[in-house]
Amino acid sequence: LIPMYFMVGIWGGENRIYASMKFFIYTMFGSLFMLLSIIALMFMTEDQLGTMSSSFIQFYKLNIPFIAGEFFSTQTLLFFGFAIAFAIKVPLFPFHTWLPDAHVQAPTPGSVILAGVMLKMGTYGFMRISLPLFPAATEYWGWVFLVLAVIGVIYGALVAMVQPDMKKLVAYSSVSHMGFVIMGLFAMNMEGLTGGLYQMLNHGISTGALFLLVGMIYERTHSRKIDDYGGLAPAAPIFTIFFIIVTMSSIAVPLTNGFVGEFLIMLGTFLAYKPFVIFAVLGVVFAATYMLWMVKRVFFGPAGKIVTEWKGKSLDINTREIAVLVPLVLMIFWMGIFPNHFFKYTEKSIDHLVKNKTQYFLSIKPQLKNNGSYSQMDN
Repeated sequence: LIPMYFMVGIWGGENRIYASMKFFIYTMFGSLFMLLSIIALMFMTEDQLGTMSSSFIQFYKLNIPFIAGEFFSTQTLLFFGFAIAFAIKVPLFPFHTWLPDAHVQAPTPGSVILAGVMLKMGTYGFMRISLPLFPAATEYWGWVFLVLAVIGVIYGALVAMVQPDMKKLVAYSSVSHMGFVIMGLFAMNMEGLTGGLYQMLNHGISTGALFLLVGMIYERTHSRKIDDYGGLAPAAPIFTIFFIIVTMSSIAVPLTNGFVGEFLIMLGTFLAYKPFVIFAVLGVVFAATYMLWMVKRVFFGPAGKIVTEWKGKSLDINTREIAVLVPLVLMIFWMGIFPNHFFKYTEKSIDHLVKNKTQYFLSIKPQLKNNGSYSQMDN
């Protein structure tokens, strides 16, 4: 929170102070509820286990009372204390308004860190803390977050569709994509949780790459307005190829990473809550609409003002920028074609979580070394 506040506030755009303050206040406000919940859990460990602790291992041993339909039951209050903080960080509708401002005003590295790392703290928090610690409350109140997720998917896509600024369009697409992740997590089955976790990685790669690409062209032209472009493909062919590949990932075309994640999320949500998928499918259609429409207006058609002004000069990316983008493109296809290379590391843990809905697979067993002594090794 603190480094990002300074990154946006010092190196950001024209309205950087407004954006950094809004980001700071939103996130700090949510974190206070989480802090209160953590303190409450620590007192509960002292009351039930005899020793005050903030260890997850101790938290998992707690008996946290839950009464269905009673909002003020202990487990529900603690769940929402964490959930508000995570929902703001995701950001989940209607807590999303800080994100477009922060993304647009942040420098390119700041946008990449936000998309690739910071937003995932919210979704990972739901998966790592809310479900294992408060399983009954998560299951009972999950419909609330599924509703907000579906609204976020459709709302983010519709708002992205009318954006005149490329960076703001990508920022609103983040709201839509993160809604899909929440859907997968609150389906609370093997397919949904696996897809949600995979889509966290996918979003960081594809949206991070889009912010890098928009930043690269902005460094040359100092414009992000879609209407200023047109006919960019002949003037920057290598840049165009990279942009279209990443766009395909963002709209979940088969053989790219985005397809695997969104398919599993849709499958998991369909198995658990069919009505939500009917509406969420609109988000997939809208994503293709706004991304492909942007590609058409920026790269094809008659040459726009910027391409005309730069006639005879190179607008294409250089070797250093290609070296930055190549690993991301390789990951897009690797994760899209060989997803089991990644699923094998999460399958057992997610399977245990789905079956028990209480904690992750944290058991440790001794393993005999060659010399006859024992070592502690994660199972």
